[in-house]
Amino acid sequence: MLIIDQHAEEKLAKRLHEAWFDHSVLSPRYIYFPLHAWCPEGIAHAAVQARIVELATEYLSGDIQLYLLRHHDVLLVASPLPRQEANALIVALAEQYQCRADESFSEYQELRHGAGKLLAMLEQRQLDEARSRAEDQVRQAQLRKVERREQILSVSSLASAGDIATRRSGRDRAEFMIIEDDAFSARLVENLLRKQYAVTTLNAADKALQTYAQKAPDMLLLDINLPDVTGHELLESILRMDPNAYVVMLSAHSDVDNVKRALQRGAKGFVTKPFSQERLMQYVERCPTLQH
Repeated sequence: MLIIDQHAEEKLAKRLHEAWFDHSVLSPRYIYFPLHAWCPEGIAHAAVQARIVELATEYLSGDIQLYLLRHHDVLLVASPLPRQEANALIVALAEQYQCRADESFSEYQELRHGAGKLLAMLEQRQLDEARSRAEDQVRQAQLRKVERREQILSVSSLASAGDIATRRSGRDRAEFMIIEDDAFSARLVENLLRKQYAVTTLNAADKALQTYAQKAPDMLLLDINLPDVTGHELLESILRMDPNAYVVMLSAHSDVDNVKRALQRGAKGFVTKPFSQERLMQYVERCPTLQH
């Protein structure tokens, strides 16, 4: 007896293709046991597979190939495989596990006649497994995204509002901060502000809260459409850490809902890209700490 458990599906598919074109008088026959459908609860599939091997050795006399398939199914091919021997094996296995020896328990068939159906089953299983892997990858990616989002937005133990206020009031030169993932837009704002103020620019949100706590900027220019988190979400975390934050939102989309959401969540204004220098400087001039 040859037991095939490594790459069993691929090897069986090759055997089935050969059988499909085999027109010899004596074709091998097979017994298929779909263990995934009937294996009793609490009984290990491996134990049932081992029992099938024992019964095949006991009841069958031909040249046997036994394929241990995924989902714990077993397909046994033998030549010859008389119906009497096959029935004896099937009945013995069914009685041991108290199952009905019907067509849902096993299938006995000439290999070339059942090859098409078996190949279709193997192909469908391959598709199902590929779909399952793809869905699992999507779930894992979503989980990583949620974990990263929570990590980015966590403000615990970064800095207190008092620490930020002290840092802000204890320097001689105003500090501006820009969080903008579009390099061209960020450079436009930098060029406008660097003549008079210190400017810190980030192109992503992953270090935004830590940098904000460290820099304590007088004004933050925050893009709404950031990777990993939205500007709206980041705005909420910043305001939890620093209720006096002076934040102006940046976006290429000036729809009413975006503006309303930003203002409702505590933003002091909204500037649409491409930027108007006059509009941006209006918000700079209104910055409370600069006025003082």
